[in-house]
Amino acid sequence: LIPTAPSIGISDDKQFPTITQRVALTVRISRQDGTFYARDDIDDNTATTTASGTTSGASNSNPLNRVYSGRLVLGLFGTVAPVHVANFLRYCVTDAYDAASVGDETPRPSYGRSIFTKYDDATGLLEGGYIPGLEVSDIGGGSSLRYGSRILGPARLWIETSGVGDGGTGGNTIQRLDKVSHATGSGLLTHRILDPLPTFGITTRPSPQLDSTFVVFGRLLPD
Repeated sequence: LIPTAPSIGISDDKQFPTITQRVALTVRISRQDGTFYARDDIDDNTATTTASGTTSGASNSNPLNRVYSGRLVLGLFGTVAPVHVANFLRYCVTDAYDAASVGDETPRPSYGRSIFTKYDDATGLLEGGYIPGLEVSDIGGGSSLRYGSRILGPARLWIETSGVGDGGTGGNTIQRLDKVSHATGSGLLTHRILDPLPTFGITTRPSPQLDSTFVVFGRLLPD
């Protein structure tokens, strides 16, 4: 689900860190009422007019009753934001069921179930990655991630530290200090610093005001 937002440009490759992983997200674009299915109350056909001016019966699909889909291809900066990349990849699962637990049919949280919630006109940020049912709960005096009835573990912040990264493979989660600024361009993949949830944003314009509260860990690529 993607709310109305400006088109997102692709910035020049040379000003960005090396891309260590690529992820493709297939998205469905809803109508303004939030529905994705063909509606019975909208005529699925439209009348057509020929060059001679004769109007014929309905033969074309009505755009109002059409459901659109597309792909977002994201390149991840595992050398400069390995913690963010590793956490992001945890939710990029095609099989959302826990195969490690025999007989466990409870799905794991996945971006496959997520939605884009809004477009912030003040910052130009398209906010997405909201997974319904995934929340932070206070359990035993500490914060934990809960998904439905399952407790997934401690709700850790996606914090980077100084050092040398490993490309986001999950081994050494230490980052170099060459952060990417939100002023660099549009189409940047970013995450709020104090949010343990896997929500993310995509910038639609240079937004240097986000540098103090968000971390860039990837960017939008041509499909």
